[in-house]
Amino acid sequence: MQLKHTTTYNDHPVVVTAGWDPMLNRFWTIVEPVGDDHPDVDEESGMIYSNLDDREVPENRVKVDLEYFRNKIRSMNIKVPSDFFDKVYTGNS
Repeated sequence: MQLKHTTTYNDHPVVVTAGWDPMLNRFWTIVEPVGDDHPDVDEESGMIYSNLDDREVPENRVKVDLEYFRNKIRSMNIKVPSDFFDKVYTGNS
């Protein structure tokens, strides 16, 4: 299961997607640009944020807590509904 929410980052539209990967037994989160003209896109990944590129994600934990991603998105000043990550969790428990 995954959830998506369209919002903005630095005044440009983005989509925040979070979900559960049953094969890896862990949660994940990405922030994708809407359109081709977002100034903050990583050239290599095409993302603004991806847990796969985040060197601060705790590597020794099999199941990364969604609180980490909630705080990461908040630290980027990206607004998602207050229950966004709760819904990701309950949809996968």
